[in-house]
Amino acid sequence: CRQLPELSPGSFAGVVTTDVLYEVWQDIVTRHVAGLSFTHETNVTKDQDAELDYPLAAWKLPTTMSIRVAEVNFDTFTLSIAFLDRTAADRSGVEMMRVHSRMNAIARQCWQKFHDDYLVNEGAWQGYDVPMEWLTDPVYTPIWDEGTMMRTGVALEVTVKASEVECVDTYFA
Repeated sequence: CRQLPELSPGSFAGVVTTDVLYEVWQDIVTRHVAGLSFTHETNVTKDQDAELDYPLAAWKLPTTMSIRVAEVNFDTFTLSIAFLDRTAADRSGVEMMRVHSRMNAIARQCWQKFHDDYLVNEGAWQGYDVPMEWLTDPVYTPIWDEGTMMRTGVALEVTVKASEVECVDTYFA
């Protein structure tokens, strides 16, 4: 198992966690030239939609699981991010398809950036390695005419695995 740096109480530095993945994706999305904002899905589904800045990517809290490989437990993360823009209520079908196509392309580009930076090149975030492996192919599910603001786009879903096992003894006195 991988030894972690000395930790203060409550610290998880150097561990792949859902908040680290959130920050990594936030960085990727907000650097895209399309000018996307990044938010939690809970902000999109609550009454706060009018306050959101579109186009955007909405992070859904990941589903996590431990998988056992040769007597070792590895953490997996199923990531789901909605890439959305709004159209007017009287938009045409062609306009809706164009928005869907644009958001689909942006989602694929953001996935490719994550893939290149963190899966192929084993990138680091804020000085700590983020060792990940790709488990499932990304799926881009269409979203259209959602909500009262006619949100359109895609939901990206993919599962990745922490490629190193942390020594849990570090967390116990």
